[in-house]
Amino acid sequence: MSVYKYVAINQSGQTIKGQLDAIDRKEFDLKLAKLGLEPIQVRQQRLGAIALFQPGIGKEELSQFCFYLEQLVKSGVPLIEGLTDLRDSVENKGLRNVTSLVIQEVESGTTLSNALKKYPRYFDDVFVALISAGEQSGELARVLNSLGETIRWGEEMAKRTRKVFMYPIFALVVICAAGGFLMVEVVPPMTEVITGLGGELPPATIALIATSEFIQAYWTLILAFPFIAYVAIKLLVLSLPGIDMVVDRLKIRTPIFGVVTEKIILSRFANTFGMLYSSGVSVVEALKIAEDTLGNRFMQRSVSNITQEIVNGKALSTSFAESGIFPPLVMRMMKLGETTGGVDNAMLQIKYYYDKDAAEAIGKAQAAIGPLLMLVLASLLIWIILAIYGPLYDLFSQIN
Repeated sequence: MSVYKYVAINQSGQTIKGQLDAIDRKEFDLKLAKLGLEPIQVRQQRLGAIALFQPGIGKEELSQFCFYLEQLVKSGVPLIEGLTDLRDSVENKGLRNVTSLVIQEVESGTTLSNALKKYPRYFDDVFVALISAGEQSGELARVLNSLGETIRWGEEMAKRTRKVFMYPIFALVVICAAGGFLMVEVVPPMTEVITGLGGELPPATIALIATSEFIQAYWTLILAFPFIAYVAIKLLVLSLPGIDMVVDRLKIRTPIFGVVTEKIILSRFANTFGMLYSSGVSVVEALKIAEDTLGNRFMQRSVSNITQEIVNGKALSTSFAESGIFPPLVMRMMKLGETTGGVDNAMLQIKYYYDKDAAEAIGKAQAAIGPLLMLVLASLLIWIILAIYGPLYDLFSQIN
């Protein structure tokens, strides 16, 4: 199997760039002709040689893919024609290439969902399951609209998460850099003066001198420590069963940041499960797919237990209540939705609840982080000042 990169002209006279998989040049020419393209330039590459360099698709491009395809389906345009128009209009190279491959699959008689399923790098299980549900229910346009909104929502949640974590990381790096500079450049000459005066040094000064000498001797190890710790944790997770569960549990139990992380995870779960359920996916299947999107093994185990309880015959609300990961208000909303037959609406309300809760938690975290970091910096400066000027003050007092 080879990949043929091409520059071609479509029936409207537009220049199209893309690539196609084919066994040989003859098969490539047939596939290109089916797409209504006239080749201008063709370049053959082995599939394995370019696999690592295949361009990706960002969330924005994927959202645009859903929007364009939704509009075409709404307008009654046949699927292959719609995909062809979409391929010809997008600018992202990766999206254009994978759309060409999807067109080939659909032309060969497969469904859109099965065609997308062959490219998991671009279309995850949630995406494929929703497209499949939309095809079966005849509401593909509505599903595409929901998918586009969910992708945009996911990007917004990712930005919120980065926002709450990046500021303290940046501030800590600045504080550590400032502290390291003081310990290496400012403290040593000052301590030489203090020790040269003689007399007994206070504990704060002794600790400062020891810290300064340690940083000067092992600064390379200190700089490498975060990377060493990260690699060590990864190796522990891979080598010792159960460690990954402990690490992921700590992620949602850590003060300040853990609350934010947990609420964002639960919001993502409610959104994914509600969207799958409302699209006609069965409860068990929707839970299994939503479980894979959590990104936290501890939370995944809780959802897996919920799924198993439902399989064993328990009610949805009862299984959720026994998991212990949802607050009472959420459980009342879930039970009401189950009673009235509006579980999808209940999950939508739960998503809004966690969205609001996550935004509030992020605001509280940011409000708490600033004073906390200022306290750390002030404590460092006070320690250095007392350790240096304390002995000098004692000496001047003795002279007087």
